[in-house]
Amino acid sequence: MTPKQERALAALISCPTARAAAKAAGLSESALRRYKKDPEFQAEYRKRCNELLEAACTKAKSALPPAIERLNAIVQDDTQQPREQIAAARAVCEYSLRLNEAVDIEQRLRALEERSRNEQ
Repeated sequence: MTPKQERALAALISCPTARAAAKAAGLSESALRRYKKDPEFQAEYRKRCNELLEAACTKAKSALPPAIERLNAIVQDDTQQPREQIAAARAVCEYSLRLNEAVDIEQRLRALEERSRNEQ
């Protein structure tokens, strides 16, 4: 990676649009488009995006237990307004369902990947 490509990567990750990224990196939009077509650049961009996503997921996972505890406390607190208890209960149910779906999908994907490796 050249220094310009490094700047482009950092800008693409931190800026909301390609135009803003090009400006932040001190590049023309056409240069940025050219970089984005380069397989090595694409691979590095995907790698860095995945690293950011993994870091965000780790942070979110650590916040999950206290958030669920707080929602459960609201559900069980008879001094809370019924609409607040219902909203908290709904949130717990919705997030539990989403989490179960995500875990199920991940398990299925791992099984498929394992089967694919064994067949090769």
